[in-house]
Amino acid sequence: MQEKYTKIAQDFLSESRLAPYRQDGVPERNALARYLWNVAVSESLYSPLNLFEVSLRNAIHNAIVTVVGKENWFESFRFTQHSSQMLESSIKKLKKLNRGGTPYPPGKIVAELNFGFWTSLFKKEYERADTRLIRKGITAVFPQLDPRFRNRKYIHRRMDVIRVLRNRVYHYERIIHWADLAEQHELATSMLGWMDPLLPELNNQVDRFPAVHTMGIAPYLERIKSNLCE
Repeated sequence: MQEKYTKIAQDFLSESRLAPYRQDGVPERNALARYLWNVAVSESLYSPLNLFEVSLRNAIHNAIVTVVGKENWFESFRFTQHSSQMLESSIKKLKKLNRGGTPYPPGKIVAELNFGFWTSLFKKEYERADTRLIRKGITAVFPQLDPRFRNRKYIHRRMDVIRVLRNRVYHYERIIHWADLAEQHELATSMLGWMDPLLPELNNQVDRFPAVHTMGIAPYLERIKSNLCE
C-alpha cells in the first residue's frame, strides 16, 4: 500500500495537494480517502451551482434589459471600475476568439462574464439610482423571495457565500472540513427557488449531495483497501 500510495501522491496528485488531508496524523490511506471524498462531494455540488449561476446571470440580464430597454445594456450601464474591467476582459476574449467574424450577440457576453461579475452587481455601489437595477430589478430577478428580504444587503451576503463555495469547488480545493457545508448546499437550492420553484425541482433530478456528503470517507477507504492493498 505504501509504495502505491507514494507513487500516486508524488507523481500525480503532489504532496502539497494532499497535505491538508493528512492533518491530525491519520494513516496515509485515510488521507487519500479524504481526497476522493472531497472530489465526490465537489462533484455532487455541481448541479445546484451550475443551475444557480446560469439562471442568475440570465435573470439579471433579462431584468436589466426590461429596465434599460435594450439588449446591449452593457454599453450604457454605469459599472464600478472593477466590474468594467471584468466586462472589458470578457469582450476582449470574445473578440480574440471571433477573429473578425460576425458580431457576437449580447447572449455571448452574458455567458462569458464570470459569476463574480454578476454577484458584484448587488454590491452597495449599485444602490445608485442611475444603475436602475437594485431598486427595480430585485423583484424581477427573485420574484419568489419573501418581500421582507428583498434588499440588496440580504441578497448579496448570501450570493457571496455561494460565490466562495463555487470558487472552491471549481478550483478543486478542500471543502469537506466545512461544518456548514450542508447549510450552504441548502442555501444554493433555496436561492434557486427564489427565482422559480421549478428550478429546485429540476436540480433534484440530479442532485446527489445529501447522500454523498452523509456517507463520509467509508466507501472510498474501502475501495482503497481493496484496490491498493493487494
